[in-house]
Amino acid sequence: MSSEEYRARILKRIENFYEKAAKDTEHLEKEAVRGLRPKTKRREHEVPTERQEQVRVAKLLDHLGILWCSVPNSGHGKRGKEGAIRGSRLRAEGLKAGVPDLLIFDPCEGAGGVGLAIELKRVKGGRVSEDQKRWLSELEKRGWVCRVCKGFDEVHKTLKELNYV
Repeated sequence: MSSEEYRARILKRIENFYEKAAKDTEHLEKEAVRGLRPKTKRREHEVPTERQEQVRVAKLLDHLGILWCSVPNSGHGKRGKEGAIRGSRLRAEGLKAGVPDLLIFDPCEGAGGVGLAIELKRVKGGRVSEDQKRWLSELEKRGWVCRVCKGFDEVHKTLKELNYV
């Protein structure tokens, strides 16, 4: 083998090495970008989560200038030992299971109530627990108007019926 053939062979191997490295880099970049996307594509017809619905309701209530608050009873974050410790602390501070998600303190002129308590659920799915039923019943005894609403649209309809909108 002549030195020219040897040199050409070495240059070809170097060229192959760089081509392979470029392909590997391109493949790794595609994998990285793929990892940034959600694993399943969300379809437009999927049902929004209760949290997504509540964020929309919160914006509406703030826009209307209503005196209200949300009761973050849906959980205390982490699972395991840290979650148990946090849950224990919140219960010691007065966290009560079943309190409605939204409490509106403006009088309920449309129904003569002292305020409105809303237990918000997803449009599809979600059920009212026994603790939630008990809270709604007790609040009604104390003059509150209580509603279970499935999604933002039901909350909006309820607010219109009760002259908040």
